[in-house]
Amino acid sequence: MIGAMMRQLFFFFWGLLSFGSVFATVDRPPPQIQVVTSLSCNHCKDLADKIKNILEKLIGEGLITAHDVDYVDYPGDLATLTATKLSWAKGTHQRYELYRAFLERQDEWHQKDWRDQLKKIAFELGLDEKTIRRCFEDDTEDERAIVSRMQSIFKKYNLEYVPVFIVKGKGIVEVDEQLLRKALESIKHNDPKEAHPLQKTSKAKIPPRIIEKSPTSPT
Repeated sequence: MIGAMMRQLFFFFWGLLSFGSVFATVDRPPPQIQVVTSLSCNHCKDLADKIKNILEKLIGEGLITAHDVDYVDYPGDLATLTATKLSWAKGTHQRYELYRAFLERQDEWHQKDWRDQLKKIAFELGLDEKTIRRCFEDDTEDERAIVSRMQSIFKKYNLEYVPVFIVKGKGIVEVDEQLLRKALESIKHNDPKEAHPLQKTSKAKIPPRIIEKSPTSPT
């Protein structure tokens, strides 16, 4: 009885330490699919429904589960970085819904008065004032984690364009259902002939700098 209670307490506190931040890093295999986009990318916005439909179709067929999908954002400026932080504010379970909302409303906030617009949208999406204020703080642990994670992924795969799919940490394909299916199948069977180089078909070229001062900063 006491032993069982001690085990429960151990796992409870281990969970607090491991997941105290939604960006906590643990040693685990890469997700089946990483969706690499940018909240301020018009092309990503145009392809958002296509990405959603592809993933929902694969999930419906049982080829992947919702837990197999991870989202990586490229915060090309401070406004986008703040929007990314806000999209994580309710944790991983509601992350996708918030992310889609900020992506679909990018024309409202990705402009000169982005701070006021992001706060307005965040309130409308149900975030409280304390959470919003924390997301606007500079050089936070979450902010460093977002940038570090993004930099490591972009460096590893030498990414130049978004959006793309990263498949099981082994290859990259463009937003195309058949290419994604082919990549999943070939990696499953460890087929060395099926390489997955970056398909440079997207028009959304990534800017050379990681963080700009604002959406209207000079390049």
